Amino acid sequence: YIVIGLTLLVTSGVRGLLGKWTRVGAGLVLAPGLLAAGQFSTWLGALLVGALLIWRLPTVRVSAVRFAPILGIAVLAGAPALLGRFRDFSGGELPRSWLVRWDNVTHLFLPHLVENGRFLVGVSPNSTVVPPDTWRDIVYLESGYLQLLWVGGVPLLLGFIALSWTVLSLTHRLSSRTDSVGACASALNIAWWMVLVLSLMDPHLFMRGAGDLLFTLIAIVTGRAAEESSDDATG
Repeated sequence: YIVIGLTLLVTSGVRGLLGKWTRVGAGLVLAPGLLAAGQFSTWLGALLVGALLIWRLPTVRVSAVRFAPILGIAVLAGAPALLGRFRDFSGGELPRSWLVRWDNVTHLFLPHLVENGRFLVGVSPNSTVVPPDTWRDIVYLESGYLQLLWVGGVPLLLGFIALSWTVLSLTHRLSSRTDSVGACASALNIAWWMVLVLSLMDPHLFMRGAGDLLFTLIAIVTGRAAEESSDDATG
């Protein structure tokens, strides 16, 4: 949610839609939150989005020096969470949470998916299982693509692929606009690539409020596209 908000802040800022102090104020709130969140997926998403912003928007490269103080404040504010998570790599081993997640996927979920080809039509609308051990009550499926197969099988996965193709194609076309719709389209295009990558690890299409923001952006962009189609048809 924070990464998407920052992306929209940048795509709006480079179009001159936001004042200087609005950009600075929002940046001082959102940027430290990236590190303070303490989530590897958040940091990975931020790196991916940052690379796409620099690649797609030359203005961002020019303005990078001016944003350096905000990045410095972000590092200082988020350093405790960042250092705390990197301690999980002590001893040269992967974090225990990663190993547990992999064990959950391979031993608790994949057997149900492959059993009698249930991945074709889905297992259950509830993507949780009750583990055989006693130290936890429930286990969540932590993979977006496997969750699509779990909930709706191959048809739902194909639906997500079709949705992704449509979103990326439409937002690519509208990203050249210099108004707020163009800013939303540009932000949505970049954020959707983040979703495609991070869904390998978590169902990021809807969890932690990201879906609320993503589908709001989709509504804005598709609404404008529908208006343009209507204008073309009548004009």
